[in-house]
Amino acid sequence: MKKTIDEIIADFRKQRPSYSSALKIVIAFRKKNPTLEKDKLFNISKKMWESGNQEDKMIAIKLLEAYSSYLSFKDMELFENMISSSQSQVLVDEISSNLVAAVLNKNKRAYDYIKKWFDSNNDWLKKASLICKSTSF
Repeated sequence: MKKTIDEIIADFRKQRPSYSSALKIVIAFRKKNPTLEKDKLFNISKKMWESGNQEDKMIAIKLLEAYSSYLSFKDMELFENMISSSQSQVLVDEISSNLVAAVLNKNKRAYDYIKKWFDSNNDWLKKASLICKSTSF
């Protein structure tokens, strides 16, 4: 029986995730769900992110990272929104060095975002641009 997005999110929350346990929780989920559909993955991640809970946000990031083969240039706008609303240096670091870096490796057009972020008034985007520049060499 396939679980709904809300059931999957409830399962994550039952595990009382912390920043440090998010990766472990997502690895176990990935093993049980190796062929999760892309739309479902992004819907779960978006709902987790929008909860406002920092631990949920970390799971959202780690989920996207676990299925990084799905990431593409089209997702850069999502990452930009996540970074600008993150309210945490740890989350910005994770998004920049894992999610954005994965897209940069696939599509050099993503550097246009990095350039834009560097000139941004948003400190989180500016920080993300510096992280991406330093990890892309």
